[in-house]
Amino acid sequence: LKRLSYFPYIQLGVMLLFLVIAYFALMSSKKAELLMVSVTLAWGSSYLLMKVGLNGIGPFNLIALRFGIAFVFMTLAFLPKFRKLTRATLLKGLLAGVILFLLFTGMVCGVNYTTASTAGFLTSTTVVLVPILESFLKRKLPEKSMVASICIAICGLFLLTATDGLALDKGALLCLMGALFYAIYIIVLDKIAKKEDAFLISIIQLGVASALGAVAMCL
Repeated sequence: LKRLSYFPYIQLGVMLLFLVIAYFALMSSKKAELLMVSVTLAWGSSYLLMKVGLNGIGPFNLIALRFGIAFVFMTLAFLPKFRKLTRATLLKGLLAGVILFLLFTGMVCGVNYTTASTAGFLTSTTVVLVPILESFLKRKLPEKSMVASICIAICGLFLLTATDGLALDKGALLCLMGALFYAIYIIVLDKIAKKEDAFLISIIQLGVASALGAVAMCL
């Protein structure tokens, strides 16, 4: 840990800041849009911060530290909310945490083998994967505009990451795995958070992801 860069802590601070803002802010339409823009900026910068952080520690160490610190701070800050914890909320938090760990395993391990810009682009294909997965679930073909978007994304994917014909390097494949799990995470969270305390589920998932990262770190 002596070589641990301070960049992961900056990233954690930014994440915590936006979580607190989201909790206390009155979610008017304009405020929600402004918050989404801010989160997008923080999310985009996270790939560079992860790349720098991985110079000092391993991927699973970073996952365990990142979510562990966030979990401790969020738990202490919103401890009274745990009085409303139910078995259903706990189970949903566990499920979200497992998927969160899997998606960040792909992202963090992937960015370790490729550039930050490539990792950011590949993970962004989540916006294409979400409607595709929803189409399978609903057994309905996607709209023409979505099909066109998918084609453009595939072309960009090939131009950016193909190194030998149609082959993709290890980092790109891991990032795509992360993008797939991220799409699954969005769909699952949309389903499970409607009838429960979404904020409490978010805190629990941080602890679960951190614990799984710590276990993987020791293997």
